[in-house]
Amino acid sequence: MKQSWIIGMLALINFLVGTSQFIIVSILDKIAASMGITIEMAGQLVTAFALASAFGSPPFVILVSRPPKNEQLTAALVTLLVGIFILLVTNSFWWMMLSRAILGIGSGAFIAISYAIAASLAGNNGRAAAMSYISMGFSASLTIPLLHGLQGDDGRAYR
Repeated sequence: MKQSWIIGMLALINFLVGTSQFIIVSILDKIAASMGITIEMAGQLVTAFALASAFGSPPFVILVSRPPKNEQLTAALVTLLVGIFILLVTNSFWWMMLSRAILGIGSGAFIAISYAIAASLAGNNGRAAAMSYISMGFSASLTIPLLHGLQGDDGRAYR
C-alpha cells in the first residue's frame, strides 16, 4: 500500500513539474512583449530547456547516482528550485536562458529518477504498471499547458 502511494505521488509531482515547465509554450507572446523581444527569440527559452534536459540530465543523474534514491530526488528538486529562483530574480533574457537550462536538467533528472524509484518499489510483477503511472503524469503535463494557450484569430480562447 505504501509503495502505491509513493508511486502515485511521484506521478503527481511529475505532472506538476512538467506543467510548470511547459506552460511557457502557451505564454511565449506575453514573455516576448514584456521583454521587448520577438516571439521567436522567446521560443529559444523552450529550446534551452529541451537541449539541457536531453544533454544535461544524463550526466546529472550519473553524478548523483551514488546516494540513496530519496537524496537523488532531493538533488533534482533543489536544482529545480535554483532554476526557479534565478527566473524569479532576473529580468535579463540571458539569465532566463540559464534558468531554463537549469530547469531542464532538474526536470529531466527528476523524471528519470522517478522511473527508477517506481520500478524498484513495484517489484517484478508491477513494474510496468508503476512506470506507466509515472509516464501518465508526465504525459498529461504536456497537454494541459498547450490547451491553456489555444486561441483563435480573434483572440478568444478555444473551449
